[in-house]
Parts: sequence; structure tokens; C-alpha cells
Amino acid sequence: MMENTFEQNSPKQEPVQGRIEQLKEKIYSSANTRVKLFEMSVEFAKKLQTKYPDCERYKCFHQLVGSTPPENTIEGDFTGDDSVERFLKTVADEAGIGN
Repeated sequence: MMENTFEQNSPKQEPVQGRIEQLKEKIYSSANTRVKLFEMSVEFAKKLQTKYPDCERYKCFHQLVGSTPPENTIEGDFTGDDSVERFLKTVADEAGIGN
């Protein structure tokens, strides 16, 4: 089983969950990217479930799949290639709606 590695929010940084929501809103605001985001999110979520069997304990996973997290979810994001924020930035960049 893979050990979970997560980005924790630093005191001076906007919480990662807020940044994830902003990216999702930006992507969903474009009709051309909604379906692409959905399809890519399904594949990315499956990858996370395989690598991290307890991924549903993390709020970033629920943000990715659009489900309601339980009250005791863990804040933060996966690191590296498993980062939900990084995944969404890639989708936005590929769609030409990045920063």
C-alpha cells in the first residue's frame, strides 16, 4: 500500500481547497471544457483510488469527483503527479483557459 503524501496549507497561502474550487469554476465556465474535465476526472479519480485506497478520506478527492465529503475529511492535496490542483491546472492549460 502506498503511503499518502499530502500538501498541507501554509498559514500565508490560500487553502488548496479554495484554489481547487476556483480552477473547477474556471473550467466549467467554458462549455467546451465541461465534458473533457468530466472524462479526465473519472480517469484521474480511478488512478487515485488504485494508488491510495483511503483517498475518500481526503477533501480534495471529493472536490475532484463532485461528491459531498464527510465531516471528518482531511484537508490538503496529494503531492506531485497525484495533486488534484495540478491535474486541474493541466486541464485548464490544455483547454487554453489557464492563468
